[in-house]
Formats: sequence, structure tokens, C-alpha cells
Amino acid sequence: MNIRYLSFAFLIATNSFLTLQAAETANQQMSEITKNLRKPAIKVQLLQNSEGALVTSKGPYNVYDPKTGKKLDSSYLSSSYYTYPTTDGLKWGQEFPGTYQLLIVPDKAATTVMVAGTEYKGVAYIYQIQGRLGAVNEVSLEDFVLSVLSTHVPADLNSKEALAALAIVMRTEVYNAMKQAKNKYWDVKASTFNYQGCAIERHDSPFVEAVRSTRGMILNQSSHARWFQEGQSNAPIKRIEELAQNGKDAANILSQLIPGANISILK
Repeated sequence: MNIRYLSFAFLIATNSFLTLQAAETANQQMSEITKNLRKPAIKVQLLQNSEGALVTSKGPYNVYDPKTGKKLDSSYLSSSYYTYPTTDGLKWGQEFPGTYQLLIVPDKAATTVMVAGTEYKGVAYIYQIQGRLGAVNEVSLEDFVLSVLSTHVPADLNSKEALAALAIVMRTEVYNAMKQAKNKYWDVKASTFNYQGCAIERHDSPFVEAVRSTRGMILNQSSHARWFQEGQSNAPIKRIEELAQNGKDAANILSQLIPGANISILK
């Protein structure tokens, strides 16, 4: 066999191995960087095709290149800068030449990130595609459910079992959307579930306890339950509240409204 051919094939194989090794190393570094993010977590597209956006970390933070896992910057103070694409990367306070995506990771769980005026828990990815700006928020599934459910249920609905039933269905629909995601950079768009970040969350005891007490609970048959789609709520709120007032718990409420539905726990 031709020695040149063998040498060329070996070079290609070596480069492929090194590329895979670098990708694996970057993935491991990213796992370490986001280790404090409670799992499972969901990636939500906040912006796309934008000229720029004001991005604020409301507390200490670190900035990474999510492609390599390399740390690019850090601060013990809050920072707020208008972020926009440059001819050779991104600018957030300073220019990051040759870097087309940034990951902003708060140092503390209580620290939030604001993107275009909306406050979010978790971490924020800022990226440039063809000279336009995009943004993704990665947040725990439970925090996401707490936020989106707040926008879908009446403020005067205080029955724990009714709220628990709604939380289970919401979590199921969000989890199914995550499983069906085809884009490797984000799972859902913010508009799909009318996600408005953490500033609009309900914090009253019945609501918070309903979400927490059902943590990880989903329906194993959700094809008949599409109550929260494209920012709209089609949940039979009055019927759910009526069943709760008659002493039915969340599992009984759902079994009556969604035939064949059973509750399982996410691992």
C-alpha cells in the first residue's frame, strides 16, 4: 500500500481523535462549571437575531467560553453592559476577540442574570451568529416550572392539591418538550410556555409548597394533556378547583381528567 496514503490516513485519524478528545474535555469542563445548577435543567432561547441587548449579572460571576470551557473573566461585583456582536467576536464590557459565545455563571445560587430587562435564575449563554445576537437561559426544570406556572394559574387559586395537579401537568409538558428538542443549543423558546423569568414568580406558601411537594413528578401518559402550549392555558381550572374542594388529591384529580394517566418520578 502507498506509504503516502498510509501517512495521510494516519494524520486524519489522529486529528479526528484529538478533536474528539478536545470536545470531551470541553464537555467535562462545562459539567464542572455548571455543577451547581440543579438537574435536570432546561435551556430556553430568550433572544435570536437581535442587534444587541443589555446583560446584567446582579452579583459576582465568572465568564467562560462554552465551546472550550476556558475561563475568560470574573468579577466580585455586579456588572451591567450592553452586549453586541463585533467583527471578531462579542463585546460585554470588554471585547472578546475570536470568541463567538459567552457563558455567564453567577457565583451564588441567589445571584440572577438579567437579559434585555428580564431577570433569570441559572446561567446565561450569549452568542453571535452571522453578526446577530442570541441568548439562552439554562435553569433547573423546577425553577422553570415555578416561573411558568405562575403565569398560567389565577392569582386567587390557593388550593394546594389543585396547584399540585397543575404543576405535575406543566412539568410533564415541559419535560416532553425537552425530550423532543432538535436544536442542540436550546430546548424550548421562551414564548412556548410564556416564560418571563423569576421576577414574576408566586411566592405564597400554597403555591410554592405545591410545586416543591411534586418535585420530579410527571405523567407517564401526557398525550391527552396539552394544557399549556404556546403561552396559552387550556387547563380546566374550575373543574380542578371543584375536585380539590371535594377532597380529591392531585393524583385523583388527574386520573379523573386524564384517563389512564399515572404519575412517575424523574430520575
